[in-house]
Amino acid sequence: MRPFHAVFLLAGSALAAGCGPRPLPPPQIVEPIVIGVTGTNYNWHVRNPGPDGRLNTEDDIYTVQELRVPIESKIRLELQSLDLLYTFSVPEHNLREIAVPDLLFTLEFILSEEGEYELRCEQICGMIQRMVLGSLIAMSKEEYSQWLQTEDAR
Repeated sequence: MRPFHAVFLLAGSALAAGCGPRPLPPPQIVEPIVIGVTGTNYNWHVRNPGPDGRLNTEDDIYTVQELRVPIESKIRLELQSLDLLYTFSVPEHNLREIAVPDLLFTLEFILSEEGEYELRCEQICGMIQRMVLGSLIAMSKEEYSQWLQTEDAR
């Protein structure tokens, strides 16, 4: 038998015996879910905790102008700005907070229904009275867990 064939036989035997890659554990959803939201250049930059459930670790998930949250979970947004004054606003849920350079503001909430809502910047986002700076996507906990796993695999 050639050495090349022996390697394939050994690898096949190891995989059949359960020595292959193990499936990843399900993501942990630790409440409150702390999400970093930073305004810069008229965009919201969002940092979600990854599958480990903790913010500011290697598996964090970054998006721009898209904030995903699970329903029926306590959410804490840590809002800040790198350049201008912003108002984080989701009028449908009466959510409103300010983001100011060099200051950290928090906004806590629980959403009870799934849906997609505009993230608006009202009043203090410069000359334009209302600007849409992204979307808030409220999803089931199962969909949120699947999203965490999909985004982490990138």
